Amino acid sequence: MTDFSLDLLVETLPSKVTQKNYKYILNKFLEFGKFSSYDNIIETDVKKLDKIIKAYIISLKSTMNPNSVPSYGDAIKSFLEANDVDLNWRRIKKLYPRPAKKTGQSAYSTEDIQLMLKHTAKIRNKVFIHFLASTAVRVSALDELRMKDLRDMPHGCKMVTVYADDIEEYRTFLTPEASYALGLYHKERQEKGEILDEDSLVFVKLNGKPVDKSSTGMIIHRALVRAGLKVTNHDKDKGFRHKVQLNHGFRKRFNTILKLNNEVNDNAIEKMMGHSKGLDSTYLQITDEKLFDEFWKGVDELTVSSESRDKLKIRELEKENAKVSEERIQELQDQINEIQGHVKERDKTMDYKRTMKILESTGQIEDIPAHQQIEMLTPKQKDLLLEKIFR
Repeated sequence: MTDFSLDLLVETLPSKVTQKNYKYILNKFLEFGKFSSYDNIIETDVKKLDKIIKAYIISLKSTMNPNSVPSYGDAIKSFLEANDVDLNWRRIKKLYPRPAKKTGQSAYSTEDIQLMLKHTAKIRNKVFIHFLASTAVRVSALDELRMKDLRDMPHGCKMVTVYADDIEEYRTFLTPEASYALGLYHKERQEKGEILDEDSLVFVKLNGKPVDKSSTGMIIHRALVRAGLKVTNHDKDKGFRHKVQLNHGFRKRFNTILKLNNEVNDNAIEKMMGHSKGLDSTYLQITDEKLFDEFWKGVDELTVSSESRDKLKIRELEKENAKVSEERIQELQDQINEIQGHVKERDKTMDYKRTMKILESTGQIEDIPAHQQIEMLTPKQKDLLLEKIFR
């Protein structure tokens, strides 16, 4: 049973994404202030609460990126306002740090992700990395994904419905490589005795509980450190600075790869990333199949493993060769028919007869003038017609 004060806040937030982010921030504040519950925050004396919030803001300034601090303060402010607790936020906001120049705008390279996978032992953790690299999904969405949100697609791919039944619902896809890895993870869970059905969670912690932002973040953090890719600078003024954002680097990679592919529709990319800005998000409706077609155009570059990428290329070459072989066989057959002569003429006669039968059965033959019907005849058929007329 949740606290009534938290329920009031949730009712003011229509988006599941925002609800989840605010709950995460409030839980951090709950721990910092040693509150027993959300309701306990509301019941705290206003002057005491004001001091705790200011102390929390000051502590955040020394432990996180300056650009992230305001979002934490805004979540607490929204919670208190939803419960009619008024504080002097103008003074509190004066404690916010000055915005810093944005860093961490780079994307993970495919080589980076290969190293992360190489230095990750557990199947579940490997699947996390594959999943994020293929879908570009936000880590905050992973805890709600269920088996019914997955759907098989051509070429061994899967479609993933993110934030199902929410106003922010969207669809993205898993490469054949990521789909295979996910299958191994689910098989491992079944072998341990877990029964998976459509309502089962796609990802769980080792204790069987839903994953959360902190646990997924730690998985990526450890993979980066073990791969020798985690470079962190920290000082009093700048906080933690990363060349690539811990989780957002996967989204950057997805966006960069597909945007550099001129064959992929830009609006389709935005939809697969869950972006909903602009008129196109409202008026441009793309079917799941069309959206997948756009995804498939970039699947080669999105694939992480060189071996998996080579398999995709071999599969495509085999299809092309099969098509060429069929065309070559038909070409040789036509040459044989031309040498035999009568076969080609007979084929034309059969085509004419078949067409005339269809026209007669549908009553359309009367719509064709007699002189056009005669023009459709081969020379041999015309001779036979004349013989019948003058016989």
